Amino acid sequence: MTGRLAAFVATGADGSEAGIWVDDAGRQQFIHLGSGSGSIWSGVITADPVDFLRLLAIGYDELCWPEHHEVGPAQAYAEDGPAGGWVAPAAFGSWLTGRFGVTVPATAREVVPVPDDRDGNRANDPFGAWLDLGR
Repeated sequence: MTGRLAAFVATGADGSEAGIWVDDAGRQQFIHLGSGSGSIWSGVITADPVDFLRLLAIGYDELCWPEHHEVGPAQAYAEDGPAGGWVAPAAFGSWLTGRFGVTVPATAREVVPVPDDRDGNRANDPFGAWLDLGR
């Protein structure tokens, strides 16, 4: 497994992570691996590195909660975040827009249309199916 999967960014305080996985055809894909003790979302996010950066640039405090993907990060933070306030990663978004000529989506749903999870049907998600096989 370690030869095909490298988690490199925390997506939640529960231990969830995102990373790169090499699928059976040798393609690199960005994936989410829920901790299981909190988030159960485990599946492909995107194969496009710029789309992965666009997802991060949205600015969710904890990206691991698919139930927040339909709302913006400020609303998600207001519902579950600590006292204080949410601050957008504006400099990162500006760099991304200027460097790649893309927009920063308002919600995660624009990049991850239907996140898969350990309780759902993972047959349509190659990473989820791979995890189920325990390769």
